[in-house]
Amino acid sequence: MKQDATLMTISHILKEDIDLINFNEDLILINSNNPNLPFRHPFKFNGIIIGFAIDGSFPGYVNLQNIILSPKQLIICTPGDILQLGSITSGRAIIIAISLDFISELNIRVRLNELMTNFLKCGKGPIFDLTDENMNDLIEISKLLEKNILSSGIYKKDILVNITSTYVYTIGQLLNEYLNSIKEENNITTKRSSTIFIQFMDLLNQYHQTERSIGFYADKLCLTTKYFAALIKNISGINATDYINKFVILEAKSLLKYSDKSIQEISNTLNFPNQSFFGKYFKRHTGMTPGEYKAL
Repeated sequence: MKQDATLMTISHILKEDIDLINFNEDLILINSNNPNLPFRHPFKFNGIIIGFAIDGSFPGYVNLQNIILSPKQLIICTPGDILQLGSITSGRAIIIAISLDFISELNIRVRLNELMTNFLKCGKGPIFDLTDENMNDLIEISKLLEKNILSSGIYKKDILVNITSTYVYTIGQLLNEYLNSIKEENNITTKRSSTIFIQFMDLLNQYHQTERSIGFYADKLCLTTKYFAALIKNISGINATDYINKFVILEAKSLLKYSDKSIQEISNTLNFPNQSFFGKYFKRHTGMTPGEYKAL
């Protein structure tokens, strides 16, 4: 499968100085204290990333949202999410990265989409709380996964496919249980305003490369521009225009640092009329030119 130049793949990660184990370019498992994760610029991963903290804290950003992964918390990042990692002083986390090709071999693509839909309905962003029992279950599955990545044999891939499927289904069950608990408490999964905000974030993920007009997103949600702008500001404290600009800048940074595209090609990808306009836009929001950022 031809990889999109804008996305980081497992082959990119394998070139970095990270303490990890892997199965080909399909599956990575990081299970160590003070993991050395060098990706300090925004990036996308061409697959899904699932991780949980055992001790310590792990700061970063996911799609503009400032997050701190704390002990007994799970994070799920899906294809298209823009990630940026902060400085890690100490702590232990278990992180699994799964390529899209390997996901397709798990034979759970439909269920995975259902899982992520439920996750969005929870309205909690990418962080999910774990009980002691939940975390122990995931640790045991991770140990089994690690053991078999390091093993050999004619059925190795089949075993890894099944263990990884079990891992994903286990997380799906946790999310489903959480969603049911919300329904019992509130009789609804989210309030209307929260639902619209989540839909806006999803639309931004899909269209921020080409659409920077508030009116476009309001129309997609069948709302007037005035009502939509007021709702987003009221629920989040941030203007819809600021969300749009931040998504575009994160995408631009990711392309500048991790793709082989020229600045002109990036300008075209992000639907700017010309490179000069893109350069002025980027500098207005970051304080530096695209070329200066690319050279960092």
